[in-house]
Amino acid sequence: MSKWSVKCLAAAAAAGLMLGSVLPASAEESMIRRYETSQPVTSVVADVENADLVIRKGTGNTIQVDSAADARGEYSYDINLKDGVLTVRVEAIEGEKIKPIHIPVIHVTVMGDAVVCENEITITLPEAVYEKIEGKTHNGSITASEVEAETLSLDSANGNVTLENTRGVKVQAKTTNGGIHLYETYGLDYHLNTRNGNIQGTLAGTKADYRLEVEARNGRSNLANQEGGGVASGSFRVTNGSINLRFTG
Repeated sequence: MSKWSVKCLAAAAAAGLMLGSVLPASAEESMIRRYETSQPVTSVVADVENADLVIRKGTGNTIQVDSAADARGEYSYDINLKDGVLTVRVEAIEGEKIKPIHIPVIHVTVMGDAVVCENEITITLPEAVYEKIEGKTHNGSITASEVEAETLSLDSANGNVTLENTRGVKVQAKTTNGGIHLYETYGLDYHLNTRNGNIQGTLAGTKADYRLEVEARNGRSNLANQEGGGVASGSFRVTNGSINLRFTG
């Protein structure tokens, strides 16, 4: 089992120590956090708070997990590798205060401190077919790029989900207050659901390849329900949004 856990706290940065190594002196560089392993991984499960999540294919044979160099606020990082499952959990502990803030609201100016938590967690994977890649964010977007898994599951609250050239047998994406964007993705069984957001982009193949279930509440769709003998299926549902999907074929 491999485990890395560190709190991105001002005191730790001032001490200049992490995992027995000396950190760079600058404040920006001292916020960089990296986990790296060459052990075999079959599945990835990530859950991050107040941060964007990027899961992408790399060019090497190792797995890397990086946080943003310019993260705002204090975060705790817990990364475990057990039985082939890499688990990444990032929690926001305290936001960074920014002074001052002036917000005019109906001729009334609200003045005070703004509290900001900003971070980006990037998981870089070797090229492989994984059993499961699962990503979840609270107040952050998710981008999956050129990764392949039997099950690809992404869930964002208050953020967009973007899939770029991904491949999966089962592809699940869900957003609340965010859209789902697809760029030439390939899947055999799609389940996409948004509330207060749109589903848009391009799917691999032709329209005839898919059996479709489509529902757009308080919105429009360029697709309709379609039965047939297609090898793939798609369930696309939006509430307070629209569906605009095209096909590469």
